[in-house]
Amino acid sequence: LHLLSRRQRQMCIRDRFVILCSDGISDSVSNERILEIFNLEKTAEDAGKRLIDEAVASQYSDNATIMIIKLRR
Repeated sequence: LHLLSRRQRQMCIRDRFVILCSDGISDSVSNERILEIFNLEKTAEDAGKRLIDEAVASQYSDNATIMIIKLRR
């Protein structure tokens, strides 16, 4: 899993997901923490829910929106 911040990167064969999130998540949850959550949770859905929960708990004033696209091989 690689994280991007408003830049382009070529996809890697090991990539499992494309994660699109609003600044309500990316500004309140560090890239390292996002990676940690995706490695700890059993499903992408669980990771997404946890990311939203952490963003909301941080009381960041913006919205917290995430889209997780699972890649097929």
